[in-house]
Amino acid sequence: MSVDGKVVYQVEVDSKDAENQAKKAGEKLADELEKPLNDVPKEFSEKGKQSGKNFGKNVKDGSQSGATGFKGIWTGAARAIGQEIVNLGKEAVQAIGEFVKASVEIGMGFEATMSEVKAISGASSDQLAQLTAQAKELGATTKFSATEVAEGFTYMAMAGWDAQKMMDGMPGILNLAAASGEDLALVSDIVTDALTAFGLKAEDAAHFSDVLAKASSSSNTNVALMGETFQYVAPVAGALGYNIEDVATAIGLMANSGIKGSQAGTQLRAILSRLTAPTEDAQAALDSLGISLTTDSGQIKALSTLMDEMRKSLGGLSEAEQTQLATTIAGQEAMSGLLAIVNASEEDYQKLVEQIYSADGAAEQMAATMQDNLQGAFTTLDSTVEGFRLAIFDGLEGPLKELAGLATDAIREITVALETEGIAGALSAATKIGTRLILDLLQAIVQNLPQMLLAGVQLITSLAEGLSGSLNLVFAQIPLLIQGLLQAIISNLPQLITAGIELIGALISGIIQIVPQIPMIFYNLV
Repeated sequence: MSVDGKVVYQVEVDSKDAENQAKKAGEKLADELEKPLNDVPKEFSEKGKQSGKNFGKNVKDGSQSGATGFKGIWTGAARAIGQEIVNLGKEAVQAIGEFVKASVEIGMGFEATMSEVKAISGASSDQLAQLTAQAKELGATTKFSATEVAEGFTYMAMAGWDAQKMMDGMPGILNLAAASGEDLALVSDIVTDALTAFGLKAEDAAHFSDVLAKASSSSNTNVALMGETFQYVAPVAGALGYNIEDVATAIGLMANSGIKGSQAGTQLRAILSRLTAPTEDAQAALDSLGISLTTDSGQIKALSTLMDEMRKSLGGLSEAEQTQLATTIAGQEAMSGLLAIVNASEEDYQKLVEQIYSADGAAEQMAATMQDNLQGAFTTLDSTVEGFRLAIFDGLEGPLKELAGLATDAIREITVALETEGIAGALSAATKIGTRLILDLLQAIVQNLPQMLLAGVQLITSLAEGLSGSLNLVFAQIPLLIQGLLQAIISNLPQLITAGIELIGALISGIIQIVPQIPMIFYNLV
């Protein structure tokens, strides 16, 4: 037929005939589905039938109401998504602002610490720039942050080290701190003080760190406790010209007998002091044992030689004789420390000596081992993130300094106006100054924009490099997690298969009861 010039095709459908066809189609579908399910156990079929009926009813009810609510659902969803996008945008801006604020605070702290290093050490501006660059580099490539490295530099400066000595000594100290798990500032303090006491130089820091690392790992002590021991014995040992290897051996032997920390320091200091200036009784005891502090030519014997002599002379005596002579030689308080050195087994003594005298490279190797785990990877990642923050600070430092200077001048002007012209003058001055500040700030941002953009590129590159290095260990754990999951599935596979078959069989058996109605459901929708 034609309506308003348009051809309209009109189709009439016999509703009764369509209904009958839908019923037949449903019955046929049910028959087809029922054939492969003849073997489904009857014990779970009833629950499955009921589940299937409920499923079909829900389909019918939902389909009848779905057409009406579909448009409303999409409209509401669109609005909700739009609002979520707005909320996420606000949260993102806030998070970025907080991150930048924290970055500025960290950057100011780092810069202040480096200024302290410069003031204490007397470093030039060029030397400070070199120290700053090394602190950032070590912060990006080790478990320690740039701020922690800067704090370590502070202790080196207080020990009288110049900029070059600091840069030479820091890598070894970093390895020792990482190997021992101790605070970097503490280890830096221990090493610098002990090196000074032993008359060693900054370039000896790596070897010194290796000896401490090996001694602490080969005996019952640690770097912090050895640091306490050095506070008491290092000045005396250094004055006698003893090397760090022999002193570390004595400290390790005493630690194995439970004498460590400040107690070991006071006892070993007393032993060395009484050997240097023995009492009359102590000298008589030493003479009876054939022990002397010096050679025939008057040279002070090495501490290892003294320990060998005392172990040989006292080792063969009875326990009572040992105790009496040790008390006479070392004094009542230090007697136990001397006996710990004397009575260590020859095997333990030689093993410790060999390990300490072959310690080169120990701190670096131990540090790598300590960091070769997931926690170490995330610790390094934290340090890399701080480098990211410092890069942000570097980009913002120029504009912020200018802004701080402008604000300082503005407050001074307003103060002068308040004092000379009162509140009205102060308000007028504040308005003029505020306008000028905004213009100056915009100009400063424009002038520093290229450097800020460059810093942004650098910090993103730095972060990417840090992540690529740190996340290897994270991703290395994923196969282990998958393997554990697969093992759990395999071990429970029989139960899982049985439960799955029962569930599927019951569900399909129930659906069969509702299948004949499904064509009618869609027919009603039409």
